[in-house]
Amino acid sequence: IPSRLADDLFRHDLDVAIISSVEYHRHRDIFKYYPDLCIAAKGSVESIRLYLHENISASSDDLPGWLKSRKNLRVYYDVATRSSLSMLKVLLSEYCHDDCLAQGLEFVQVNPPYERLIGALSEDEVVLLIGDSALEFKDTASVDMGQFYEQTFQRAFVYAIWVYRNDTGEGARDILLNAY
Repeated sequence: IPSRLADDLFRHDLDVAIISSVEYHRHRDIFKYYPDLCIAAKGSVESIRLYLHENISASSDDLPGWLKSRKNLRVYYDVATRSSLSMLKVLLSEYCHDDCLAQGLEFVQVNPPYERLIGALSEDEVVLLIGDSALEFKDTASVDMGQFYEQTFQRAFVYAIWVYRNDTGEGARDILLNAY
């Protein structure tokens, strides 16, 4: 998963990897990116979902109003996500009530299985899942995060990019170019 690849790249266990765009920005001083390859989407992606209590409308149109009404919010998230968690934080800063952002916002990393967690959410809890985990529960009350981001900012979101360490030299860029 991209979050683990970033850790391996940071530790010098890899020279080149596809990692979260957020991780690249956190370590721009040691990484360079290959500009022609990425994982990005404008709109719906299906595999990045925010799960809500069953009584809450699972619509990206209704989500802004619901978030504005929150004074407290607990966000459970999958260990695999870094870019999507950052995307959610940007969206929360756009919509969440000031009290929630100041003191009532809590992030809790969780591991599978997710069935019990999703089935027992309170109205002040959400679960952010990506990949196969998100697809497994896509018929459950949830919002497609790619669609929600695009509706909010009218632009695509870059989830992951190919990067290489500065100390590997331009040879890594040439390898990516040839692979492309």
